[in-house]
Amino acid sequence: MGLQTLLNTLSAYPRWLVILAGCLVGALALWIISKLIKWALWLTIITLLAGGLIFAGWTLFH
Repeated sequence: MGLQTLLNTLSAYPRWLVILAGCLVGALALWIISKLIKWALWLTIITLLAGGLIFAGWTLFH
């Protein structure tokens, strides 16, 4: 689907509705990205803590 086809399709709707839908989609995308970054940060922190504890236990007993 080309850009011209998309613009022709969107021109059938009121301009304010297209802008509102675009803002909502953008806000949803930012929210999803922020949640993914949050989960990645927690996963990194937990992995580092677990790795550090395992390494500390290994060096303690060897």
